Amino acid sequence: LVRTVKIIKVWLHAQILNVDHILVVKAKFQKGGFDAMTKDQPISMRMSVDQNWADAVREALSTRLGLNEHFQGQYLSMDTNTHKLTEEVAYSRSYPGLKTLYVVNEVNVHIRDSEAGPCHLIGLPAGTDFSFSRREALSKGPEVEDIVVTHWCWQHIEGYERRKSLTLRMSVKMQPAMDDAQADGGEVCSKSSEASVLGGRVPRPKALRVQPPKDDSAAAVLASIMDGRKTDWDRARNAAKRIRDPSYTCKEYHEDITRAFPELRLYCLADVGDGQDLVSSGRTPDDEYQRTIGALFAVFWIMRLDLDGKNSFCYGLDDEWIPRDSESKCWVDGHYEPDEIQKRHDFAEKTEWKMITSLLMDAGLFKWKGTERVHDEERTLAMLVMMAIHDIMKLTPLLPMVGGKGVKEFCGYKAGERIGDHDVALSYVLVHHPNLLPSYAGLAKAQQDSIRFTHCKMEYNMGWLVQAEAPPGALFKTFRAVAASGKAKDADIAFYFVHWFVDLAGAEPSPTDGCAKFVLKFPRRVLGQFLESFSVVQEISTKNETVVLENYLKDCWCRHTPALGPPPSGAGAVAKMRLVLMAQGDSLEMLTQLASLPADDRAVLNQEMACTGCKGQQFSVDDLTDLATRGKGPAILVYYGPALMQKPGKKDP
Repeated sequence: LVRTVKIIKVWLHAQILNVDHILVVKAKFQKGGFDAMTKDQPISMRMSVDQNWADAVREALSTRLGLNEHFQGQYLSMDTNTHKLTEEVAYSRSYPGLKTLYVVNEVNVHIRDSEAGPCHLIGLPAGTDFSFSRREALSKGPEVEDIVVTHWCWQHIEGYERRKSLTLRMSVKMQPAMDDAQADGGEVCSKSSEASVLGGRVPRPKALRVQPPKDDSAAAVLASIMDGRKTDWDRARNAAKRIRDPSYTCKEYHEDITRAFPELRLYCLADVGDGQDLVSSGRTPDDEYQRTIGALFAVFWIMRLDLDGKNSFCYGLDDEWIPRDSESKCWVDGHYEPDEIQKRHDFAEKTEWKMITSLLMDAGLFKWKGTERVHDEERTLAMLVMMAIHDIMKLTPLLPMVGGKGVKEFCGYKAGERIGDHDVALSYVLVHHPNLLPSYAGLAKAQQDSIRFTHCKMEYNMGWLVQAEAPPGALFKTFRAVAASGKAKDADIAFYFVHWFVDLAGAEPSPTDGCAKFVLKFPRRVLGQFLESFSVVQEISTKNETVVLENYLKDCWCRHTPALGPPPSGAGAVAKMRLVLMAQGDSLEMLTQLASLPADDRAVLNQEMACTGCKGQQFSVDDLTDLATRGKGPAILVYYGPALMQKPGKKDP
């Protein structure tokens, strides 16, 4: 007797900072415990006997992630060419001795645009972890149904494949690739606590209930909550002053910042039960609080890389808040992945830490005092305030309405409209109601200006730059307009990049576990490219879009390994430099294949890739002299062009 079970596996792909990621299970809680068998599995579901595999894909996306038909049609694309069918015979654990034929359908589904607003429900665009709960009928026991909570995470695909390969090599006993635990949603293999699987969190302040506002003014809810709350400036300045003191611990720093900044309590709003989503990101208020503390810890650690900061950044803190290292006893714990300590060690040893220190210097957080490098306390204080308040408007009850004396419009929102974009909402409060945020209001004007600049809508996609995906106009036009209109200095732009760096470093809601987003989940090569780009992009306030991009392309060409010779010039120069960055592979072979294209095809490619999308601007190395495209538009941006070259073009450019 052989039982047949049909399974659907959906590999959901998303471009996160232009790097291909897949969605897999981080942990699943059901039947009173965590199911270890489902870790690192894609979206999976048992199919009904006569169900079509394509219909099963849609059902799995709906029941496992809550993505309705409209979302799937609007934002997802199923790659039917990747569908494959495999069969495996194994003995069922649910029915001992019963031989089972598992028929497994697998297919890739792609997120069309990771930046689309509704995609925040699944942790995009930043690629943060998220959770989804569902009810599941039980076939055994006295209970009719169970609540299944799945914690999902995005992993870059190269790292995932390496880790799975290592896990297989290290396995003493190979387990069946598929069994009833994975097919049915699992049998609980371990009763480990949630803290041991997801841990690394800090205590959260007591929940703060939203009180009815005293009036109907634009920021009435925020005004009601913050009424009478003050910044403890002694604590705040102590954190900024002692941040590089070898005797000042992360625990003391945590106590200072949580008592200093009253705005941190805003992340602890209680659900008032009115049916409104409390957090626009789709995460819980506690997740957002933990991520904010993680960003503030990242500031602390990168400011003291020459002390204990590097170890804390890479390895995290132990139960006593002491920085861990590669020899710490915690790594023998069973819930850590077999390659985790190696990944942490590699990040600590191979990251270009000097580039981070250089960025801090450019941002004015460090300065020279004679031959000694010291930190600027006022600038440091501004960064701490910045990170304390930067995501508060993800709490939807706080979102303000445009209005008040003389305010008829703000960033496209008209009087009487509630601002839905959390970054724009914070900018609105900083401009029109700054006193509602006492930590911001108490800063010097120069530091307030830097924070306001950082919170402007830049529409800057760093992935477009490091992989040369976009022409200068699409890449930099808004960024430069904001920088020029506000007369931003190079230090302000560097300040923006520090904010970006620590925000992403703390993106996992487990601050005491170190900066896991970068250390464990982000390709170190791509992070290095981002860090290398900062010093070039800082010139955007004084140089035009095309000059900045051309300087970056030349810089990358000159640093390329193996050496490619001097930067090219003349027809096709821009195409060559952009394609090398887009391909991220065998550049010499790619250039050879480019040269072998038919002349007409090569001419079209050369011209289109040298268009700037900026009126009156041309690349100096290839200014399209005597060509019809010179000085004209449009400049075409091919979404996911680098991904196309890096996958099908990897073996045959």
